[in-house]
Order: sequence, then C-alpha cells, then structure tokens
Amino acid sequence: MNVHLTSGIVAFICWSAFSTWYYVSFIKDFGTTEPVVTNVISAPLPEPVEEPADTLSEASPVEFAPVNINESFLFAKNSTVLLKPGQMTVFIESVQRDIKDREVSVTIVGHTCDLGGEAYNQTLGLQRARFFENLIKELVPPENISVKSMGETDPMVTNDSEENRKQNRRVNLLITTEL
Repeated sequence: MNVHLTSGIVAFICWSAFSTWYYVSFIKDFGTTEPVVTNVISAPLPEPVEEPADTLSEASPVEFAPVNINESFLFAKNSTVLLKPGQMTVFIESVQRDIKDREVSVTIVGHTCDLGGEAYNQTLGLQRARFFENLIKELVPPENISVKSMGETDPMVTNDSEENRKQNRRVNLLITTEL
C-alpha cells in the first residue's frame, strides 16, 4: 500500500475521532436552554442600596440608537417595474423591524438614465419615487415622507453604456430615525 495513502487514512481517522470528541464535549451543549456552570464559588450578594426618593424618576422610555438606511432599487428601462422585485419584500420586512415605535423620516428620490427627453425623465423619476411612497406610507406617516425626482441630472455612473444606464435607473431611499 502506498505510504501517502496510508498516512491520509490515518489522518482521516484521527480527524474523525477528534471531531466526534469535540461534538460530544462542546457542541451538543448549545441546544440546551440552561447554561452549564462549573467551578462556581458562591459569595454573598451585596446588599441593595436605597436611593433617596427625590432621585427616583418615572420609568424613562427606552432609547435606541439612530437608524440610517440608504438603499437603491433598480428599474427596467422606461418603466416603474423593479428589476429585482424580491429585494423590495426583504427591504420592507427589515424596515418594519428597524423603525418600529420610532420617529422616522424618509426621503425618496427617483432617477433615470439619459435616454429620453429631460421633461419625460423628470416625470419618470417622480413616478418611480411615488411607487415607493405608496409602499412606505403604510409604515411611515405621510408627513414624514419626502418625494422628489432628479430625472437624469444626478447619475450614479456615466451614461456611456447600457450597463451604466441600468445603474442610473433607480430610486434611492434614505430612512433616518431620531434617538
């Protein structure tokens, strides 16, 4: 039998034995609901300290770190149809979780590539932004939503190829929350 093959078989057997031992010793405990505690030295708990009554306050609201979400969504040429419709579903679910019970501000900006007239692109950019406004207004009060169109005036990349134009057919959503 070849020496290299024998060494490989021995290494595999050793690795298998170690993996089994590791699983049995450590990983199997992750599924338990109670932590495993060993070598605990018990010491008496310190006595609670009473604060003067005038320093106690009403239960203060929980403060959250601010959230800033900046997301872009790409559209098919000359339309308000998303290139990746599933992206919107995932986005809405995550936004619902992140902004729950918070004061939120949303800015929606529609963009186009340079194909078509300037007035047409301005209108198409606004239609794309309004598409998102209709989706977001169930999560955010309408007075906290700002919608505008940049048309073709603010490209992400130069409009010198079809691939670049595809990147410019977008809506940018900026969602911010207060502390």
